[in-house]
Amino acid sequence: MNESARKARLFLGFAIVLLVFLSETVVAHQRLPNPASPYVWALLGLGAAVCLGLAARFHARSRSE
Repeated sequence: MNESARKARLFLGFAIVLLVFLSETVVAHQRLPNPASPYVWALLGLGAAVCLGLAARFHARSRSE
């Protein structure tokens, strides 16, 4: 496995963890609403999207090497 494939897997793992945190905060908001929840969701969603984009980029780079 080359360096780009390793980075792709790493960023995919980060994205999965961020999505799990996102789902946990949605469930927690249903139980105990917090006015800051949308900001937390935005940050977690943005972080997951960035990680998925980087994972796709490094995956494509690893296929071309």
